[in-house]
Amino acid sequence: MNNAFLSYNCACRYYFVVTKNPGEQFYLFALLASYLIGKIGINFQKPEEYDDPNDTIEKILQVVRENEIPVNFPANKLKQGVGEHVVYILDRLADKALAKHFTWQKPVPPEEKQEESEVINDESEINLDRVEEEMLAAYTDNSDEENLFLLDNVKVNKKEPQMTEIKINVSEEAWKLELERVLPHLKITIKNENRDWRSHLEQMKQYKSSVDSSLGVVKTQLEKLHKEISMTLDKVGNREKYLNRELENQLDDYRMLQDQLSKIKDAYKGISEGVAERNRELFRLTDRLETVKQQMEERGSSMTDGTPLVNIKKYMGKVKAEIVDMDVRIGILECILLQSKIRDEKNLETMSAAPGGRTGLAASPTNAVSLKSIEVPQALQSGEKFIKWDEDSGVGTPVTLRVDKNGFYLYWMDQNHEMDLLDIATVRDTRTGRYAKIPKDPKLRQIVTMGSQDTLEEKTVTVCCANDFVNMNFINFCCTRKEIARLWTDALMSLAYNLNQINGTTNMYLLKAYTKLILITDKTGKIPIKKYVRG
Repeated sequence: MNNAFLSYNCACRYYFVVTKNPGEQFYLFALLASYLIGKIGINFQKPEEYDDPNDTIEKILQVVRENEIPVNFPANKLKQGVGEHVVYILDRLADKALAKHFTWQKPVPPEEKQEESEVINDESEINLDRVEEEMLAAYTDNSDEENLFLLDNVKVNKKEPQMTEIKINVSEEAWKLELERVLPHLKITIKNENRDWRSHLEQMKQYKSSVDSSLGVVKTQLEKLHKEISMTLDKVGNREKYLNRELENQLDDYRMLQDQLSKIKDAYKGISEGVAERNRELFRLTDRLETVKQQMEERGSSMTDGTPLVNIKKYMGKVKAEIVDMDVRIGILECILLQSKIRDEKNLETMSAAPGGRTGLAASPTNAVSLKSIEVPQALQSGEKFIKWDEDSGVGTPVTLRVDKNGFYLYWMDQNHEMDLLDIATVRDTRTGRYAKIPKDPKLRQIVTMGSQDTLEEKTVTVCCANDFVNMNFINFCCTRKEIARLWTDALMSLAYNLNQINGTTNMYLLKAYTKLILITDKTGKIPIKKYVRG
């Protein structure tokens, strides 16, 4: 681990403070963090330079939180590789690393060579004051305890010093001659101390004598100046009183004018606010006026334009003609249906009158086959709440799904009372469960999901319809429970594959057409044009 640390690039102490190279700084931060985490005792994989920064930061913060280090900033603060948050993480990891498996070693000071003291022999000046101070400090120093010589710390030198005899090679006469030669060159300087009270006393006496000598002249000048200032002040006071008496009326007038000016300013301020408010109201009224004018122009142009009225009259003529045709067709169908009912009643009477009950139509080979009658469950007739959805439009519409009592049509009505129907004879398959279609769009899937008991596939009913088995259309409905979806799937499949749907009599087809006309009529008993055109 230490060798790995030595392999990292060197960085100065301010490396993580200033942004220079974010990628390189972040990589070095990740390496240092992994090294410190390893020092803590946690197995941490060394990050690579091209790893995802988000994953690396998440791993480092996970270890930091596990070691109970508070993190009160978002993770993206570490992505730049610089800043106080980076320094904070490295500092806390270093504290954790030092707290585990680390002991401070005893410092080893380097050996210092003692330099030979140089003796300065060229001093030609002796300061007696400094000598006295040094001697006084040597005798009166209070910090003698710090300079105590400890015998315990002294090691006995086993080597005995060599005793040498000092020999004097200078005679007394030569010494005196040298002293007489050097003595004129010596300069003795005696400096006064601030603590010397005698010098202070002498200075005080000198200052007192100088003050006494100057006092007479200065006092005379000050008295003269005092008299002049007093006379000037008296003149100024008299002049001020005179001006006050002369200008008293003008001052009163000035005060009155000031009061009037303040009142006028207040009134002007109030009037200005009122004017501003009225200007804003004028702007609002102007905008409204422009809007009304524009609306009047649009309505005037629409009133003078007769094209919409002509189109309405033309379409009304077409609608009336189509209504007449529909009335004729309805009358013909009702007449044919009535004739068919009369014919069926006669056939039934003939069959009941024949011996054995097998004469007339029942005796023919075609009707010898027993066809199961169409029975529509009451649940399908009463209807059920579904959501009809379409993948192309991406819209889910709440509808009420029903089947007519004769089992001819599957029809549904939305919240706006818009009705649509499907001929059950064109149904080729009904699906639910894993074979049903479900929305691919997550938003549409959320819209069509009703209830939380079963899965969306189990609650979906897919109706496959077409005039052939190639060009298929899919209509999708979603309900609240899988039992409802299963009931409708089985019932619609049974109705679609009943032989009576494709091998019915003429009366059945007339009844089927009549049922369609009844279903597409509105509350007033009329057929909407869009239903007729689409049909």
